[in-house]
Amino acid sequence: MSDGRQCVCESQIEAVEVFARGAMVTRRVHLPDEAPAGRWFCRLEGLSVLAEPGSFRVALEGAPGRRVQSVRVAPAVSAVGAAPSGLHLELEALRGKVAALEAELTFLSEQWQRLGDVVLAPGYDALRGAETRRAMVHRGAETLATSKMLAERLAVTADAQAQVRRSLSTAREALFAAEVAWSQADAAHARGADAASMVAEIELVGDGPLGGVCVSYAVGAARWWPRYTLRLDGQGRQARWRVEALVAQDSGEDWRGVALSLSTADLAYDARLPVLPSLKLGRANPRRRAHREAPEGLDALFTGYDRASVRSAPPERAVKARPALARPVEAEPEPYTSTGAGYVEDDAPEVMAEEAPRPRKKAAPRGGEMARGAMPGAPMMQASLAPAARKSVGAFSIGSALAQRDEGYGGAEGGGEAAQEEALALEPSDAWMMFDQLEVRGPDDAARRGRLVRRDDGAMAVKRAAAVARVEGVEVQAGMADPRASRGLFDHRYSVEGIADVPADALLHGVSLGEGEGAPVLRWRSLPRERAEVFREAELRNPLDVPLLAGPVEVFLDGALLAVSEVERVDRGGTIRVGMGVESRLRIARNVRVQEESVGLLGGDTAVTHTVSVEVASSLGQPALVDVLDRVPVSDEKGVEVVFLGAKPECEVYLQGERGAPIRGGRRWQLIVPAGGRSAIEFSYRVSFASKFELVGGNRRD
Repeated sequence: MSDGRQCVCESQIEAVEVFARGAMVTRRVHLPDEAPAGRWFCRLEGLSVLAEPGSFRVALEGAPGRRVQSVRVAPAVSAVGAAPSGLHLELEALRGKVAALEAELTFLSEQWQRLGDVVLAPGYDALRGAETRRAMVHRGAETLATSKMLAERLAVTADAQAQVRRSLSTAREALFAAEVAWSQADAAHARGADAASMVAEIELVGDGPLGGVCVSYAVGAARWWPRYTLRLDGQGRQARWRVEALVAQDSGEDWRGVALSLSTADLAYDARLPVLPSLKLGRANPRRRAHREAPEGLDALFTGYDRASVRSAPPERAVKARPALARPVEAEPEPYTSTGAGYVEDDAPEVMAEEAPRPRKKAAPRGGEMARGAMPGAPMMQASLAPAARKSVGAFSIGSALAQRDEGYGGAEGGGEAAQEEALALEPSDAWMMFDQLEVRGPDDAARRGRLVRRDDGAMAVKRAAAVARVEGVEVQAGMADPRASRGLFDHRYSVEGIADVPADALLHGVSLGEGEGAPVLRWRSLPRERAEVFREAELRNPLDVPLLAGPVEVFLDGALLAVSEVERVDRGGTIRVGMGVESRLRIARNVRVQEESVGLLGGDTAVTHTVSVEVASSLGQPALVDVLDRVPVSDEKGVEVVFLGAKPECEVYLQGERGAPIRGGRRWQLIVPAGGRSAIEFSYRVSFASKFELVGGNRRD
């Protein structure tokens, strides 16, 4: 970095795209007006620690003479033992105070209960002899004194309980106010100015104007739910359909004044094609390796450093120099295993006072196992490949970066001993392809020096998992549907109107996705065979050029909330059907008459004729179009015959295909009921079967 310049650049969140799970955040970097030619480093500070380190991507706009060489992300803490914010300190202090007062109140309550359970008895029955009278007087006086002392102690305990209750009530009110202030504060104020953050260092090369730079990265603690609002006028002639969404995020950064969009797609999706194994006849060719093993004699490179370290040690340490083990291998918090077999090292080499460390030995490989912490035989970065590797970080695939799968690349091709050795060789997993998370250990780490290892990210991974759990645990109202459950085979992206503000508090925040108007059709539907009620329903064409997902809908009539219903997924140009509850001004009744007789030659068959009559009465001030639905029995038995005899008025066959739940034997009548009048339906069908059989199950008369 000595041959270039480094500049700390400001940045702000410009756009956010929230997926079914997770979000992609885009920051606009404010570059200086002039920058030197050649290598130049732009440093971004204050990024959220909950960002996925391997997901950073950089886009350079309007700078044909420059290009992004590499991007490196690392955690940064401004001070050791970072001090939390004032809100956090106050919140923790109040929580501790409330817990202490609750414990004290519990102790006083138990003490008051024990004192109240004390029973004082003088014990006159145990007195004998001439001194009985004097002893009785003495014991009575002692009992009265003890009773007085007990009453005083009970009074003191009761006063202490009352005082603690008052203090606890005040502390709980203060705690509630502090929690409200904490939830309403922005993320930077809530976590404090000295809290841990991420630092991104962008390396730019080339000459010419800089143009614009955008940095994108993924966060996992974000999701959204759709919801709708339908507003009807008093006559039901005009409808306004509004699409909204509830967004919750806990990414550690507030999204203030951003261009927000919502997508039904998955943030991380592995679209790689599977690699099919091949069987070849002939000489086995060695497969090209994705990495190089550590060179022979790697520890010999540090011989001079070890000698210099021993000679520069204090005399008392040099006198005590004995064959001893070097620093033990430190186990990393997350073991990165591979499906292939790996090499396992022997114990760490012994370090003598005046002797160079001996080279390592390779033990026999063990299938499916790898030494924790160090990665023996880990890939060594070639000098000729380093620039290309650093360049690829800026446009690294988000699918492999977030998935962090640990599967290997598969077995070797061919056969023989070469194929077996190839199968046992260690292959790096996808996690090892995130180059910004790799580092070469220095000479002080005697067990892994000169080897490529993964940087410890265990603490940050725990924080990211906790944030995702908080967002997943957000309570939503009944009927809220996950976009992944109703997105179908195709994904869609919704753009939020205007700019949006979504704080990082793991709470629900509403945003508007658009609205449209249409002419609804009010219908009344009834299934009298199941329920003797008439339901009101509004139908309108999807007024927006976007598909609608399943979710709750609030129905307003002349500004008053009428009902809360649910809608299913509707495509572009589809029909929206919204239930509006039971229509109390329409009454319906269904009656069935059954006639059974013997038919056929010598009365060998039985025919059961059903006559169904339905009557609808209205007290509305206008005619009503009522859809009456019913069913005729169907049979797949050869000996049972069902014949529909007719209906008055005529009906149509109803398959219910438009609702995605087809049925058999359905019939539908579109009955016009006059204002304040009545209308009736009558239909009949006959079921014929052999006399030796009988109908079993169900309602035979229906």
